[in-house]
Amino acid sequence: WVNLYKRLEGAGYRVRPRYHPEWVGSWVGTQKNVTDCEDNFGMSNLSIIMDDTRVSDVAQVLLRMWHNNERDGPELAVLPSFSDLSRADDPCNHCLPLLDRFNLQTPETFSMT
Repeated sequence: WVNLYKRLEGAGYRVRPRYHPEWVGSWVGTQKNVTDCEDNFGMSNLSIIMDDTRVSDVAQVLLRMWHNNERDGPELAVLPSFSDLSRADDPCNHCLPLLDRFNLQTPETFSMT
């Protein structure tokens, strides 16, 4: 997420401060145990989901990385149909609406929703 900070900011999203490229953990330079610090929580290099804020309307959103591969491709292909107005209000539809989609143009070829 640190590597995507500027791209997400440019796309209109505000990422948590701890993912800013110049961020320093609250435990750095102290005697604190890293596991006792709140800003240590959830720091995983493998995480594909992140809560975020859309700047245009200050909406809380969920960002998810999608690989353009056999596993994620089919799911990403049908996701817009569940966000269609005709299905969005269906009580059987438990999918979060797709608000945005953009290519991150990384070597891993991720899309972000």
